[in-house]
Amino acid sequence: MLLPGLPAPTEGLHHVEQNTECFVNNRELGSGTLYISAERLCWTKVDGGPSLSLEYPHIAIHAVCRDITRFPRPHLYVMVDTDLFPEDHEESDDEDENADPEARCTSVRFVPNNLGNLDTIYQSVSNCQILHPDPEQESDNEFPEDDEDEGEYNLAGPLPPVRYENEPYEEQMENGLGEAVGSNGHGTDADEEAMDEDC
Repeated sequence: MLLPGLPAPTEGLHHVEQNTECFVNNRELGSGTLYISAERLCWTKVDGGPSLSLEYPHIAIHAVCRDITRFPRPHLYVMVDTDLFPEDHEESDDEDENADPEARCTSVRFVPNNLGNLDTIYQSVSNCQILHPDPEQESDNEFPEDDEDEGEYNLAGPLPPVRYENEPYEEQMENGLGEAVGSNGHGTDADEEAMDEDC
């Protein structure tokens, strides 16, 4: 947004670029200082005029543009998802009655006097924007927590046959699935006779 007398940020500064011209849509705001801080992107005019303050969640696109066929000088291009100058679109709205006012964006161009710093400016904005992720994208990446008690457990396949030690294979009984297990679950007949003698 454009605010008169907005103080420049002093904390969390990643880069400061003096002698930087600012253009909003087709408006030339003049020359000033560009402040790239962790909380916002700020441009203040040299003569104390209106300052520009942009919050990173509202910056949809930022890029270095060197195509002089679209703009006469290389610059940092920033697209903001808010309309800073609604009056710039009044004529087009009269021509297109179906235009969505909420879909309006604003083009901002920062042209530093030292064009060799363009890549540094771009990287500084990128680093700060990472600190402010889109809340909608964060919610899309969240996975629901698994409920340990939810769902059914399916143990596929038959149960393995059980065979007791020292028990003949042919004397096995059947388990619940009709598979042979053993004639009894307490040992052989010889073992039972030995136990009777001890008693």
